[in-house]
Amino acid sequence: MHQERRRRRSDSPAEASRLYLTALAARLRARSIVIADEDGLLVAGIGNDDLEAVAALGAEGVPGARVHDLSMDCGGWRLRLLAVDGEAPPILPTSAALTRILAAA
Repeated sequence: MHQERRRRRSDSPAEASRLYLTALAARLRARSIVIADEDGLLVAGIGNDDLEAVAALGAEGVPGARVHDLSMDCGGWRLRLLAVDGEAPPILPTSAALTRILAAA
């Protein structure tokens, strides 16, 4: 029997993104996480930093912080995931999760 790992889930891509990023930030101990498109526009994000600045400028948008910046292909979308402080996100599981979430959009 398949056991569901997630405790909170949503059929809404926007809410599912928020829930996923919140859980990811907790696991990584990141203070903010941003998903940006190729042009630096904010797709989704959580945290107390200026999320649009992080999406547009990367590390320059959060002076003094360590920003992990990953590029990934998520079901045809080329996205960047930026995590402020904390640990670096694992690329394959993160890409797979975001691809599932975005496929519902």
